[in-house]
Amino acid sequence: MRFIYYTNNIVLALTVLGYSFILPGMFMQFILGILQVLFFIVLLFNYNKFSERIQKHLQSYAIITGITLLVLFSNIGFEFLSDSTTWFLTTILIPMAIAGYFTYIIAELQKRVL
Repeated sequence: MRFIYYTNNIVLALTVLGYSFILPGMFMQFILGILQVLFFIVLLFNYNKFSERIQKHLQSYAIITGITLLVLFSNIGFEFLSDSTTWFLTTILIPMAIAGYFTYIIAELQKRVL
């Protein structure tokens, strides 16, 4: 659990730091997203050991992440990304909010497990 906690926090900090220049931040956000999905899968193996509150958070994270990925990778087309505000929301703000939520879940697990 410590490995997940510290690795997630380090990559999240590097992502936020990378956003001082846009492209490194987007690259780090891609890495952060992959890591967090892998960490989520690892946490699912211990799902029954967690409290009901943590289980509900993990379910919410799975639903939010699934919906976001479906919207981004569906065949809707990317005409909606022509607006700069929509582009900012869909490529930076929403994924970072999801990453922040997962970091919150991991922090809560860290408090209770260790």
